[in-house]
Amino acid sequence: MQWPPDTESLQWLVGLILLLVAVEAIYLYRRYRAGFGSPPSAWFPNLLSGAFLMLALQAALMDGAWFWVVTCLSASGIAHFLEFNRHR
Repeated sequence: MQWPPDTESLQWLVGLILLLVAVEAIYLYRRYRAGFGSPPSAWFPNLLSGAFLMLALQAALMDGAWFWVVTCLSASGIAHFLEFNRHR
C-alpha cells in the first residue's frame, strides 16, 4: 500500500464519506417521521458541520480556490455555533 495515498484516492474517499453523511441524514429523518427518532434540529447541524468540513477538504484536495475552502470552513463553524447555541 502506498503511503501517503494519492490525491485521487483521497478525493474518492471524501466523496464516499459525503455520500454516507447524506444516507445517515435520510435514515435519521425517516426514523423521525416514523415517530422513533429525534427531531432534525437535534442532529442536522452536526451532520451539516461535518459535511462542510468534508467539502472544505475536497476543495483543498482539488486545488480549489482558497475562497471555497474558507467558505466551507466558515459554514461548518456556523453550523457548530447553531448546535452549541441549541444546547444552552
